[in-house]
Amino acid sequence: MNKSQSSVEFMIVVAAGFFILVVFLIVLQSNILDKTKEKINLEMNQVAITVQNEINLATSASNGYKRTFILPSVVGGMNYTLNISGNILQISTTNGNFALGVSVLPVQGNIKKDSNIIRNQNGTVFLNE
Repeated sequence: MNKSQSSVEFMIVVAAGFFILVVFLIVLQSNILDKTKEKINLEMNQVAITVQNEINLATSASNGYKRTFILPSVVGGMNYTLNISGNILQISTTNGNFALGVSVLPVQGNIKKDSNIIRNQNGTVFLNE
Protein backbone atom coordinates (compact mmCIF):
# COMPACT_ATOMS: atom_id res chain seq x y z
CA MET A 1 0.00 0.00 0.00
CA ASN A 2 1.50 3.34 -0.97
CA LYS A 3 1.31 6.63 0.90
CA SER A 4 -1.18 8.31 -1.44
CA GLN A 5 -3.66 5.42 -1.12
CA SER A 6 -3.35 5.57 2.69
CA SER A 7 -3.97 9.33 2.62
CA VAL A 8 -7.09 8.91 0.45
CA GLU A 9 -8.44 6.15 2.70
CA PHE A 10 -7.78 8.29 5.78
CA MET A 11 -9.63 11.23 4.22
CA ILE A 12 -12.59 8.97 3.37
CA VAL A 13 -12.75 7.69 6.95
CA VAL A 14 -12.52 11.25 8.34
CA ALA A 15 -15.23 12.49 5.93
CA ALA A 16 -17.52 9.58 6.88
CA GLY A 17 -16.99 10.31 10.58
CA PHE A 18 -17.70 14.00 10.01
CA PHE A 19 -20.88 13.15 8.08
CA ILE A 20 -22.11 10.88 10.90
CA LEU A 21 -21.38 13.65 13.43
CA VAL A 22 -23.34 16.22 11.40
CA VAL A 23 -26.35 13.88 11.07
CA PHE A 24 -26.25 13.21 14.81
CA LEU A 25 -26.19 16.95 15.59
CA ILE A 26 -29.12 17.63 13.23
CA VAL A 27 -31.22 14.93 14.92
CA LEU A 28 -30.25 16.24 18.36
CA GLN A 29 -31.19 19.83 17.40
CA SER A 30 -34.56 18.63 16.07
CA ASN A 31 -35.30 16.85 19.37
CA ILE A 32 -34.37 19.94 21.39
CA LEU A 33 -36.64 22.11 19.24
CA ASP A 34 -39.54 19.66 19.70
CA LYS A 35 -39.04 19.65 23.48
CA THR A 36 -38.98 23.46 23.56
CA LYS A 37 -42.23 23.67 21.59
CA GLU A 38 -43.80 21.08 23.89
CA LYS A 39 -42.72 23.06 26.97
CA ILE A 40 -44.17 26.33 25.64
CA ASN A 41 -47.46 24.64 24.70
CA LEU A 42 -47.67 22.99 28.12
CA GLU A 43 -47.04 26.27 29.96
CA MET A 44 -49.60 28.10 27.79
CA ASN A 45 -52.15 25.39 28.56
CA GLN A 46 -51.41 25.75 32.28
CA VAL A 47 -52.03 29.51 32.10
CA ALA A 48 -55.27 28.96 30.19
CA ILE A 49 -56.51 26.34 32.66
CA THR A 50 -55.61 28.58 35.61
CA VAL A 51 -57.63 31.49 34.19
CA GLN A 52 -60.51 29.22 33.21
CA ASN A 53 -60.61 27.67 36.70
CA GLU A 54 -60.46 31.07 38.43
CA ILE A 55 -63.38 32.36 36.34
CA ASN A 56 -65.38 29.16 36.96
CA LEU A 57 -64.72 29.39 40.69
CA ALA A 58 -65.72 33.06 40.88
CA THR A 59 -68.89 32.38 38.85
CA SER A 60 -70.00 29.58 41.17
CA ALA A 61 -69.03 31.46 44.35
CA SER A 62 -71.41 33.53 46.39
CA ASN A 63 -71.83 37.28 46.27
CA GLY A 64 -68.80 39.11 47.69
CA TYR A 65 -66.23 36.52 46.57
CA LYS A 66 -62.84 38.10 45.90
CA ARG A 67 -59.50 36.51 45.16
CA THR A 68 -56.09 37.47 43.80
CA PHE A 69 -54.28 35.09 41.49
CA ILE A 70 -50.95 35.43 39.74
CA LEU A 71 -50.02 34.49 36.18
CA PRO A 72 -46.42 34.07 35.04
CA SER A 73 -44.77 36.98 33.23
CA VAL A 74 -43.33 34.63 30.56
CA VAL A 75 -44.16 31.17 29.22
CA GLY A 76 -41.30 28.95 28.13
CA GLY A 77 -38.99 31.94 28.38
CA MET A 78 -41.10 33.91 25.90
CA ASN A 79 -43.27 37.00 26.33
CA TYR A 80 -46.96 36.44 25.73
CA THR A 81 -50.25 38.31 25.60
CA LEU A 82 -53.66 37.48 27.08
CA ASN A 83 -57.03 38.71 25.94
CA ILE A 84 -60.62 37.79 26.71
CA SER A 85 -62.88 38.51 23.78
CA GLY A 86 -66.48 37.44 24.22
CA ASN A 87 -66.26 34.07 25.90
CA ILE A 88 -62.84 33.17 24.46
CA LEU A 89 -59.53 33.52 26.28
CA GLN A 90 -56.76 34.04 23.74
CA ILE A 91 -53.13 33.49 24.65
CA SER A 92 -50.30 33.98 22.17
CA THR A 93 -46.58 34.54 22.24
CA THR A 94 -45.54 38.01 21.12
CA ASN A 95 -43.58 36.55 18.21
CA GLY A 96 -46.78 34.88 16.96
CA ASN A 97 -45.34 31.35 16.82
CA PHE A 98 -47.67 29.93 19.48
CA ALA A 99 -51.34 30.64 20.14
CA LEU A 100 -54.15 29.08 22.13
CA GLY A 101 -57.83 29.82 22.63
CA VAL A 102 -60.15 28.38 25.28
CA SER A 103 -63.74 29.10 26.17
CA VAL A 104 -64.51 30.87 29.44
CA LEU A 105 -67.65 31.94 31.21
CA PRO A 106 -68.72 35.60 30.85
CA VAL A 107 -66.53 38.05 32.72
CA GLN A 108 -66.20 41.82 32.76
CA GLY A 109 -62.77 43.38 32.69
CA ASN A 110 -59.37 42.49 31.35
CA ILE A 111 -56.85 39.80 32.18
CA LYS A 112 -53.16 40.62 32.58
CA LYS A 113 -49.89 38.95 33.38
CA ASP A 114 -48.75 38.88 37.01
CA SER A 115 -51.37 39.83 39.63
CA ASN A 116 -55.12 39.68 38.86
CA ILE A 117 -58.08 40.37 41.15
CA ILE A 118 -61.30 38.49 40.40
CA ARG A 119 -64.56 39.04 42.25
CA ASN A 120 -68.23 38.11 42.15
CA GLN A 121 -70.59 40.96 42.79
CA ASN A 122 -74.31 40.21 42.57
CA GLY A 123 -73.70 37.30 40.20
CA THR A 124 -71.44 39.22 37.82
CA VAL A 125 -67.76 38.29 37.65
CA PHE A 126 -65.32 41.19 37.44
CA LEU A 127 -61.67 40.84 36.54
CA ASN A 128 -59.31 43.67 37.57
CA GLU A 129 -62.16 46.21 37.87
